[in-house]
Amino acid sequence: MTTETTTIPAGNVPALQPVARGPEDGRVMNVMGHMARLLLSREDTGGAFSLFDYRSEAGSGVPPHVHHNEDEVWLVLEGALEVTVGGVTHRLEPGGMAFGPRGIEHGFQCVGDTPTRFILIASPGGFERFFADVDDAGGVMPVPQFVEIVRRHGMTMG
Repeated sequence: MTTETTTIPAGNVPALQPVARGPEDGRVMNVMGHMARLLLSREDTGGAFSLFDYRSEAGSGVPPHVHHNEDEVWLVLEGALEVTVGGVTHRLEPGGMAFGPRGIEHGFQCVGDTPTRFILIASPGGFERFFADVDDAGGVMPVPQFVEIVRRHGMTMG
């Protein structure tokens, strides 16, 4: 039996540190009425991904849009979410997940009578900058102002 190992030159590996956060840690950002708590940032993951605990009220959603820089994963923890990716709608309940590749239109709607909570992963990392810009601008704003922030972060609205 042989074991192969791959050596990565030290200069190519980002200097990462272990990260542990409690249930109340991390910046909570208001994104048009949705609450996104940053669990892991681009800096935490060496640019690999950003991780959020995302909460939305029943009946709320995000209209169709396209990310030109990030892929997204939704993993439902509580409630129910309908995610539409590339024109196909998937109903996700706790434990359900969906993948939205960059360049493909997607959106979601919180369905049912209770709030929805899910984990959102954006890869590569850095998507927290978009959420922070929306939160810093007041969280909820007129659509033209929001669309401008969307555009600056490499997305287009459907």
